[in-house]
Amino acid sequence: MSGTEYNIVGDTKDYKGCLIMTCGKSEERAKEVLNRFLANPTDSEKIMIKDYTNIRIEKIEGGKCWWNEGRD
Repeated sequence: MSGTEYNIVGDTKDYKGCLIMTCGKSEERAKEVLNRFLANPTDSEKIMIKDYTNIRIEKIEGGKCWWNEGRD
């Protein structure tokens, strides 16, 4: 797969840029998810993000995403 994809990432005490959630090719969706995580996360999202700081959107070229390996 090619093209830009958007992810939500965060930092921990030991690691930077840890993948929290993939958001696909929509920058708008990534912004919506990030805003929800920061302002009004669901109970399950609170658990998902609890150990992270500096939660943010990261752009990555789709062909370089390990989760797309084997897809055409």
